[in-house]
Amino acid sequence: SVVKHQIKSAYKYIKEDFGEYRQEIKDAKNESTRKQQFKDHREFQKLREALRRMVYIKETEKLYDLPTGLGYTKTQIKSHLLDRYHTKKNLHDLIYHQSIRVVEKEDFRPDIDERFYKNNKIRYVNRYELKPPELVSIKSSKAKKIIKRFINHLKYLTNSQKEFEFLLDTFCYFVQNPGKKIYYAILIISQFEGVGKSVLEILFKKFFGRYVGSLENTMFDSGFNEFLVDKLVLFVHELKHGNKQETANRLKSLITQESTRINQKHIRTYDSTNCVNFIFFSNDPEPILITKEDRRYFVIYHNKEPKPQEHYDDLINDFENDYQILYSFLINRNINHYHPKKRPLKTSGHNKIVINTQTELFIYLDELRASKPPNSPFNEKIVKSRDILEYIQNYGDDQVKRYGGIKAVNRYLEQAGFKKENFQFRINGKNTSANLWSKNWDKIKDKKTTARQFFEKKFE
Repeated sequence: SVVKHQIKSAYKYIKEDFGEYRQEIKDAKNESTRKQQFKDHREFQKLREALRRMVYIKETEKLYDLPTGLGYTKTQIKSHLLDRYHTKKNLHDLIYHQSIRVVEKEDFRPDIDERFYKNNKIRYVNRYELKPPELVSIKSSKAKKIIKRFINHLKYLTNSQKEFEFLLDTFCYFVQNPGKKIYYAILIISQFEGVGKSVLEILFKKFFGRYVGSLENTMFDSGFNEFLVDKLVLFVHELKHGNKQETANRLKSLITQESTRINQKHIRTYDSTNCVNFIFFSNDPEPILITKEDRRYFVIYHNKEPKPQEHYDDLINDFENDYQILYSFLINRNINHYHPKKRPLKTSGHNKIVINTQTELFIYLDELRASKPPNSPFNEKIVKSRDILEYIQNYGDDQVKRYGGIKAVNRYLEQAGFKKENFQFRINGKNTSANLWSKNWDKIKDKKTTARQFFEKKFE
């Protein structure tokens, strides 16, 4: 009987013969009103059908279109949906009549198969839904030729067998583990235009569709970060910024953090899983500030002239029409030796950027740490940034003093691998508080006692 009732209700729904709408039409005072109400009702039914593919998210107050991944703000709901179907109903009416599925929150979770799931009794919609490319045989002569051409292109982009293998391992990890972050970004630098860096974007878009994005470096200047939404891989073309340190600071958390706060225009901010892996391109030989200790970049310094156009035409044809072969090759390649959270391969390109981007201050402090003169603040296990600044003012030349400031010193310590700890003591009847830096906090058993001894030395 339950099934019969459901069938009957569904039939009435389709025939527009149910509830208050039927009653409104019956109660109409004249034929003209009845026709208008019937027309309104038909438009409302069309809207209901359109909304069957959408979900309303309470936290961000937006409608999410499941098949396309598009989100509609409050204003867009009114202008693009409600007005389009000429309905007098508002969003709350639609929710009340259960025309729209409602959840509390949204997230991007490639690790979860379901579109709707619960976490701590909170209902979520999962924005990720991807049908992967079909797996095909890679044993045919055609497949082998396509794979060889792809491998040769990666070898052309890199400078050694180690660089090539590390880049290939990284691409395999992207394909075999969609949604899992590596803890570094790929940075390919070339003095030449048209060497085939960006053709890789074509291939990954074939693999992951709308979950691959591209953007210009200027988008990092905005306070909005919607470019992260629903992305597995982001290609950043022409990484360059007037303030290289500022760019490096902006990118730190984006590259390594597994969650982030999304700030989109006209949408309430919300927390989301950060699944983005970055591939940066640049023609600037020093596009960003990188230190010797930096673990966030796998740098390829490409210095070969472009290949003939036929090479790139063949690659694009392979990527467009036979991407299943390359997908099958990458997904089946053994990468048990690869560790995405370990430091990336340190390349000659990495060393070049370090040399090119070091300021006079950084070079001076590196030399100070290496030479260890008798009164150097680096002779202690613990250092205080103001002690370093005082040393610079007393012994540094004018060029070093020009760059010397407490923020610059702190930045150097951070990038050189020092960790900061805050301590508060009462010494000689006075409350003392300071940030102390060390590369060995994890090896110091009693941090507080060691820090107190450091302070007491200063007060002697």
